[in-house]
Amino acid sequence: MRVEEEDDTDEDDYDSDGESRALVAKATGARFSCNDLESSDAEESEDEMDGRIAPYHLMEKRSLEKSILLELEREHHLKVQVWRKSEVNYLHWRYATKVKSSEQFLHLLDYRNTQNQEKR
Repeated sequence: MRVEEEDDTDEDDYDSDGESRALVAKATGARFSCNDLESSDAEESEDEMDGRIAPYHLMEKRSLEKSILLELEREHHLKVQVWRKSEVNYLHWRYATKVKSSEQFLHLLDYRNTQNQEKR
């Protein structure tokens, strides 16, 4: 079975940019969409901006040293992620504790002010 890009200009074959993305199998006439198969540079740059390590392909051939280095980088990245999560959780707990103690202090001040006003 041969798959070729369709030369016809059907309106339903166009995406939002107006480019034809539909493929037609000559034997069956089935249509296949290729919109999801393409990756843009914007997606890759977003991953780099997040600080993520680009996933490496398992089927790719590489030397033992490079494989070990990639595995060590991955382990380090995971350790840093766990450390960051624990730091954020600790800071959140400290913030919640400070807010609660501040609220208790304000309630105590209000109570004392009302007590002093009643005595006058």
